[in-house]
Amino acid sequence: INAEYGGKHMSMGMRGNMATSFMFSFTCLLITFFVVEGSVREYTLTLSFADISPACVSRRNVVVNGQFPAPPITANVGDTLVVHVINQLENESASIHYHGLHQIGTPFYDGLSGLSQCPIAPGGNFTQTIYLEQAGTYFYHFHRKIYAMEIYGALIVYDQLAQQSRTPSASYDEERVLIFSDFYKRTVVDMLTGLFNPSFVWIGDPDAILINGQSVINCSKISAPYTCTAGRCSIAKLNIEPGKTYRLRLIGATGLSFLSFAIEGHVMQIFEADGYYVQPVTTDLVTINSGQRYSVLLRAKTAAELAAAGKTQFWMSAYIRWRPVDPLNGVGLFQYPSVNTSEPSQPTPGSLQTYKEQPETPYVLKRLPSDTNIPPFPTSANRTIVIVGKQERDQFNRMKWTVNHLAFGFPNDSALLPFVYFNATANLTTTQGPGAFPGVSNEPYYLQHGEVVDVVLQNTAAINTICEQHSWHLHGHSMWVLGGGPGAWNGSFEQRSSLNTVDPPYRDSVTVFPYNNEYFSNTTTRQPAGNLCGWLVFRFVADNPGVWSLHCHVTAHMEMGMMVAFAEGLDRLPPLPQNVVDNFRTCFPVPAHIMPQLPYSALI
Repeated sequence: INAEYGGKHMSMGMRGNMATSFMFSFTCLLITFFVVEGSVREYTLTLSFADISPACVSRRNVVVNGQFPAPPITANVGDTLVVHVINQLENESASIHYHGLHQIGTPFYDGLSGLSQCPIAPGGNFTQTIYLEQAGTYFYHFHRKIYAMEIYGALIVYDQLAQQSRTPSASYDEERVLIFSDFYKRTVVDMLTGLFNPSFVWIGDPDAILINGQSVINCSKISAPYTCTAGRCSIAKLNIEPGKTYRLRLIGATGLSFLSFAIEGHVMQIFEADGYYVQPVTTDLVTINSGQRYSVLLRAKTAAELAAAGKTQFWMSAYIRWRPVDPLNGVGLFQYPSVNTSEPSQPTPGSLQTYKEQPETPYVLKRLPSDTNIPPFPTSANRTIVIVGKQERDQFNRMKWTVNHLAFGFPNDSALLPFVYFNATANLTTTQGPGAFPGVSNEPYYLQHGEVVDVVLQNTAAINTICEQHSWHLHGHSMWVLGGGPGAWNGSFEQRSSLNTVDPPYRDSVTVFPYNNEYFSNTTTRQPAGNLCGWLVFRFVADNPGVWSLHCHVTAHMEMGMMVAFAEGLDRLPPLPQNVVDNFRTCFPVPAHIMPQLPYSALI
């Protein structure tokens, strides 16, 4: 099978069929939405700015309903989730993405501003209606510019009826949620200015790692113009009862950092990754990249074990890997009931970091065969697309992260999905850069419905000659992660033989590792910028009509162009609800004669 490095071609047959997509059966959509009877879960998310100090440093930040982090959303499989997003941000448009949800039948509610919808203007609102077919651990976040680093909230979908049959070993008494995120004292506006200035100022490493929105920065290290007030913040504390078994839902809401998470004196058993179950793995640390989620089982110590340990408080630690600087403040307390309520001394910097020099991931995840929610694994692909990510400067000396020598650029002041719905794909463009400079493209890869696609993610050394790690997230799908390795992918027998085609994990966020050429390795060997330095292969089925993004989940990398789009099943696009047509009209010249094919009320 020939691999594609560009090849964004569309047949005339597909173009002709798009115009008839509005005739998609209303009855079929109702079948999609009401196979399982459930409740309507309705939430209102009001976005505004507020001054917060989650790590003792004051910062103007996006909040949801006045809260940081955003309030959790909970529902059950079979429910219909109705979310009213109200934008009260001054001079900033918005959108909300539900990370990991496939959005079957609702590609227009995926929440990626500039792709699945027009941005919600200041003072505007938009309602997203999502039928929940997937149980598991998810989260929602801002999906415009790099504001995903600022606002995020847990999204937990329960499936009580299937839980025991799908995960017979996952019996637990209670559950807790831990959200990990980056904190910067600099504002988003300041960071974006640096990214797109020809002199280029990188966003830098975070000033703190937050656990459930909490951390403590040493104020002696903060100077003007920033304000740090000691005592205005605290670390996260997780209260635990002796002898109980807990499900910890771990959510990687970082915008940059790849984390290693451990709890002093405790082991964890991983059994869920990105919403689907994996064969249980016991470990003393869990690696969590941006966009990834895990569920782990943890057996709390008994009263006798606590007495033997001589303490009731244990450190939780989340430390950064693959970056040059770690603020060393990603800590919290895992604490049992005690008459002693004082906080123990902070751990010595680095004392909990013994795992930073371990391999890329100290365990291998495999799908759980009894999880019937995972579709049958396709044993072969009929198309291979190679995605080469590279850092390079354009002809204006601006720094870009490109894919196959092209930076993704959203259609000017518009969104990609209406171009597909209204037969305007001829107006999407790919502009090659002059000479050796990279170009810009907003054209998607066009996929036939049901096509099985292998994607090769190829990493390259950055301009500073360091190989970065990259977290890639696929919208609208989960993917079978077949494997990865160092150097260049060449499709050799040896490389293909190393791929897991028996029980690969089924995920939506994956890591392309830097292997032996990264910041923390003692054996780092500098290599030429652009040198091929690591790869990963995943497989997915194009069975969800719509336009879906594949992008680096390092938010700054995505904003700099590290993204592609897949347009699939365009002859089967679901009809548009009234509020989506209204939204499209705010940034796209929707023909006046077009009427919505589905009233909003039919989705509830």
